[in-house]
Amino acid sequence: MVRRGFSFSGHERNNCFLNTGSPRFANISAVSGIDFDDDGRGAALVDWDQDGALDVWIINRSGPQLRFLRNQIPVENDYLALQLVGKTCNRDAIGARVEVISKIRNSKFKIQKSIKTLRAGDGYLSQSTKWIHFGLGNNVEIDRVVVHWPGGSPQTYAGLRPNFRYRLVQGVSDAELLKVSKQTARLCPTDSPSPAGPPVRRHLLPMRIPLPLVDYVTFEGEKKRAAVGKGRPVLVNLWASWCGPCRSELAEWAQKADLLREYGVEIVSLSVDGLALGKQAESGDAKQYLNSIGFPFPAGEAVAEFLDKLEFLQQQLFDFHFSFAVPTSFLMDGDGLLAVIYRGPVSVDALLKDVGELDRKYDELVNSSVPFKGRWAYKQKYLPGDLAARFKGLFPEEEIRYLEFAAEELERDLLDVGLSREHRWTMERELHILRMQWIVSLSLDGQLEEAERQCKTGLDRNPSILQLNLYYAEILLRQERFIEAFEWLRHATIHNPELGTQDHFAVLVGKLKLAEKVVRKLLEQGLRLHQDDPEKAVAFHRQAVKVAPNAVQAQFGLAELLRKLGRTEEAVEAYRNVIRIEPKMTDTYNIAAWLMATHPEESLRNGTEAVEWATRACELTENRNHHFLNTLAAAYAEAGRYEEAIATAEQAIEIARGAGDRTTLGEMNNMLQAFQAGLPWRETVKNPTEL
Repeated sequence: MVRRGFSFSGHERNNCFLNTGSPRFANISAVSGIDFDDDGRGAALVDWDQDGALDVWIINRSGPQLRFLRNQIPVENDYLALQLVGKTCNRDAIGARVEVISKIRNSKFKIQKSIKTLRAGDGYLSQSTKWIHFGLGNNVEIDRVVVHWPGGSPQTYAGLRPNFRYRLVQGVSDAELLKVSKQTARLCPTDSPSPAGPPVRRHLLPMRIPLPLVDYVTFEGEKKRAAVGKGRPVLVNLWASWCGPCRSELAEWAQKADLLREYGVEIVSLSVDGLALGKQAESGDAKQYLNSIGFPFPAGEAVAEFLDKLEFLQQQLFDFHFSFAVPTSFLMDGDGLLAVIYRGPVSVDALLKDVGELDRKYDELVNSSVPFKGRWAYKQKYLPGDLAARFKGLFPEEEIRYLEFAAEELERDLLDVGLSREHRWTMERELHILRMQWIVSLSLDGQLEEAERQCKTGLDRNPSILQLNLYYAEILLRQERFIEAFEWLRHATIHNPELGTQDHFAVLVGKLKLAEKVVRKLLEQGLRLHQDDPEKAVAFHRQAVKVAPNAVQAQFGLAELLRKLGRTEEAVEAYRNVIRIEPKMTDTYNIAAWLMATHPEESLRNGTEAVEWATRACELTENRNHHFLNTLAAAYAEAGRYEEAIATAEQAIEIARGAGDRTTLGEMNNMLQAFQAGLPWRETVKNPTEL
């Protein structure tokens, strides 16, 4: 609201209260003349004219920013003014406490004491005089003055008289009498009314930025976009048929069209009839007026969306937010960048003067953009990253344009070899943030190829940016280039070790809800690499498991691959995961039980668990599968339960004969003989389903 011209304090009038010596103060705001309708902030008291009465300087937030109020209230009382000078304490004696002990003349017993402390800063944005001013009343005789110096002993001064000014120096016993200055400033009262509103003005931009895309509708109803950045300046003008200054402006432009064209100036004049509040013109009024003056430039009707964009632009560029009014014009240079904003009518002469200076460089522009001379502490370029944020979600095309422009400007500035290390680091960081925002906006807008290109550009500059690596992987995933995304993140761990400690790939896949497709591609790639690069094949299978921990095909594929590679312990753990997900998958029970019953390494065998799992496989198949029964027999033998092993093996052989499975009968008989001899069975490579 303040940026729109509203008051911080609601235009509350200043107040002044008089100490009446009673429990209540008296409100003398109006009679004192101090009750201005200002945004008052700070008040500083000082005896400016050295007449013994305190005057007031007031600072305001809005104009007039400074007021001097001279105290002309008739007073017959006495005063005492003291200036302190520290020696062993601080020079201004800040913190000193001063006591003035006085007595009423002709009164033997009436003694009064006044105490004041010298402070540095006694109000908001203000500090009163460092002279200590005492009001004494009348008919007073000063007995003594005691100064308690900061960090030192108290010091007493005698012989001071009312209505005089003294300097008291720490350690010096006598007070120095000061004469009242005869030089007085001549101050004349003036009227300072608050301004009614913002003045009409011309705004020269110190750094040029793109104007929002100029979309409009011709008077024939055709949607068009103004052509800018074609090597010639373009003035976009907003006007209304009911606006007198607008009509005069357009008439002058039409009259001097040849001169404007000689300078290469194109004008696009857009009517806001029908969009303005409070003043609605009849349909066709704008077209009729332009035809009447023979307006030779492109014209049409502004659309509400374009005006909304201009409002965002102006709110970002100016700290004070002006209300939109007509006429308003925007001058763009040959590159399509905004150079000057005109609030109010602009003459042809003023326009051509600015057109003639469009080629000025940044240093010249920044000096010309302020209405006063001075020295720059630093020259900060305006980058419209914040402006892009205003368009986010509402106008994605504009958001992307402004982010792109800001990033390209920073990249150009980084080519300056004279940059300090600190400045370069700051600019690099800002560029990184802008590029991130740009990539996200491109991606959300569906411009994945451009987003990918910007990711690569950023990673070429600095491959160790974690977030940029993740964005790049996400963009590849959005394009369903799953293997490339996974391989990229694997490769990125070279520069980003933290990528190896967290499963960012799985998180991205889950975020994009692509788990099923990604698992299928990873498993296909893993199977393809089984012979050529087994370790990489395992990596693909493991990633598939991370992407979809409950995907049976991923867990079972990993278990099988590990088993075939001889990594039995890891394989058994993977089989356990399969069983957890799908407790009725009989092949899993059988294979895992076989490994734990027959593996040659003792540390990997577990007869008890093998019996449990093989039993479950047989139960699920109602003891009709001779392979599963054969595994159960081996498990019994490993557990030392040979009688059960022999009985189960004989049952398996009988079913195999009935099924005509002569391929495995020889091996089964050999196992039976081992069990009858009290020996377990050891197998190294064969799958029990292949026996």
